[in-house]
Amino acid sequence: MELRHLRYFVAVAETENISKAAATLRLSQPALSRQIHDLEAELKVALLERTGRNVRLTGAGEDLLAYGRRVLDQAGAFRERARAIGGGKAGVLRVGATPQTLQRLFPAIIERCRRIMPAVELRLTEGDANALVEALRRGDLHLAFTGYQPEFGAACVPAGAVPMLVIGDGQQRARGRTARGTIEVSELEDVPLLLLHSGFGSRTLFDAACRVARIRTSVFLESNAPDTLLALVKAGCGLAVVPGTVSLPRDGFTVRKLVQGGKPVEMPVVVHWNPRHFLPPYAERFAAELAQHARREFSRTNR
Repeated sequence: MELRHLRYFVAVAETENISKAAATLRLSQPALSRQIHDLEAELKVALLERTGRNVRLTGAGEDLLAYGRRVLDQAGAFRERARAIGGGKAGVLRVGATPQTLQRLFPAIIERCRRIMPAVELRLTEGDANALVEALRRGDLHLAFTGYQPEFGAACVPAGAVPMLVIGDGQQRARGRTARGTIEVSELEDVPLLLLHSGFGSRTLFDAACRVARIRTSVFLESNAPDTLLALVKAGCGLAVVPGTVSLPRDGFTVRKLVQGGKPVEMPVVVHWNPRHFLPPYAERFAAELAQHARREFSRTNR
């Protein structure tokens, strides 16, 4: 059995279709079917069941798929390790972040890393915190910029604390008494709110703060796009609650820090990696550069 047999098997299992897998692998359908048949014959176990034009995993195939993926991941790590030992400065770097983080932090850090690591090919993935953590678990990402995740332990570089911000259209006025430039969580009860979807770490933090304050929230819109929330703020639809990673609006908006009992509601953020997967040396350098850049940016937001 060769690694290519495992690649073929995993490709067919993921597409559940011989024709689609063959197109992805740039093989003919008969050739791919032969390779799968040879693998089943060598292993003396049926991996796939044919159901018309499609296929599905047998019980044995479902069990062995996880092992196959693990072997391919380890083989990929072996190749990356060999490249790192042979040169140490070239390779692919897969990094994930939320849309607002990509917009706020990555243009500058990409420009810098192209200068200091010109042989590294950067591939970016956009997603909410849940999707990024799952990608780290699978080994699809080397690095992810997220809130701190205890399951990865010390496999991270701290990148500061992101304040939660409440953005209005310049006409809305807070109820109650708050320090200048801040707004208490309790003052948001029954106010139309524009929020990020629940998969984002900042939304999880905000929901927890509302539970502690025991307030009812009135959600006008949930979105994956911060710019959409800001556009609706400008239209007078409500207040947006967003993390400080969002690029701050200039004119026509009020920006206040969210506080609870006078203390800022903040989210510690880090550049994470999965300690169970190989991390190329250039990824460590990128993580350090990104975390340093984030700390500088967030200190400006805090000021």
